[in-house]
Amino acid sequence: DGTTSAVLLSAELLQNAWELVLQGVHPSAIARGYRQAEEACRAHFAELIIEANDDQMLAAARTALSGKIHGAMQIHLAELAVKAATAV
Repeated sequence: DGTTSAVLLSAELLQNAWELVLQGVHPSAIARGYRQAEEACRAHFAELIIEANDDQMLAAARTALSGKIHGAMQIHLAELAVKAATAV
């Protein structure tokens, strides 16, 4: 689900920021740099977006649930996930 990856990435960013502080870089400059990097990432990811229909989203949801939940419950939860995703 990406939780571990998010924690590890955050820890690495904080470690890098701390090293920059120790080198004399002002924290506001570090924050500004991270914001610029975020904007660049968002712009890049926006270019990668592809539209998916309900069947494609259902297949992706079922794949994500495979190995965790089986049978009818997997199908039901995948359908709920697609319904929730398309509602927002």
